[in-house]
Amino acid sequence: MPIPKNQPVGGNAGATWDIQDHTTSAIAKVALPRVRPNPSFFLMHHHENWAIETEGLDDPTWLPLLQHEIVSPGLNTHRTLKKGEPSSAAYERAQAILKRRGFTILPHDIKIDGVVGYMKTAKVAHPLTGREGLVHFERWEYPRAKRDGKRQKYDLDRGEMNRFRLRLVELGHIRPPTAEIVAEGIDIKALHVDRAASNMDITAELRKSKTDRATRALERATGAKIPQPIEMVEVRAKPEVVKFDRTITEIVAEIADGMTVPELLAMLDGETRKGAKAALTAAITAATTPPSEVAK
Repeated sequence: MPIPKNQPVGGNAGATWDIQDHTTSAIAKVALPRVRPNPSFFLMHHHENWAIETEGLDDPTWLPLLQHEIVSPGLNTHRTLKKGEPSSAAYERAQAILKRRGFTILPHDIKIDGVVGYMKTAKVAHPLTGREGLVHFERWEYPRAKRDGKRQKYDLDRGEMNRFRLRLVELGHIRPPTAEIVAEGIDIKALHVDRAASNMDITAELRKSKTDRATRALERATGAKIPQPIEMVEVRAKPEVVKFDRTITEIVAEIADGMTVPELLAMLDGETRKGAKAALTAAITAATTPPSEVAK
């Protein structure tokens, strides 16, 4: 069960979670839950890392994978602040390196649909020493009741998280996946189907189960939407503009004489398969490029 804000935590004898967003400095004096403090973090995204999600969305959609950049002195070029330095000095160099490696760092004060930030904090007491500190977690995570001595766990509102990830692309904070990344992701899922179907080291029943599961994943990938920034959505609304927000399945059907994506990618290995991937990449590029960009 998730714990509502400022409610007693089971097993912690009257302790309460006083949950704050990352901008709050004043935290009420209450009986503190016995939870191990953890360092602050930033959410970040590498431009090659995407996943297909459905929960909380209208359709299966390619969404950016998010991971933590832990802000802890001595870890990954983060350093201890000197007296009088701004807090950003602790992580500026680390983030510069990450950006050169292809990461987008989301600021703590990012605003999505009127809500500021993605990190929340709660004041806690270390379960062994009793020393006070802060625990940091994502805003779509809700702390579970726990018994003393057990690790703190959280319930995840995956729908809320997925909508946040979608809006990051729609509002221009993260670039959409490139055609090459989407085509490669689909090709990998097609290979999973081939490998499952050709695995003779397992029973026929298990082989069929694995093949069916891999096929469903491939179908979900080929039918998934590729999110685009809002300005592109506005361009689509103009009647004289050719629609380019189709699913990949619809795109392939047009360029490959009615072929499905699995049929296109199930061609022979080698140069023929490379040609199929190239055709798919070109089709996705054409379908996700606004007319204004094509004109350039």
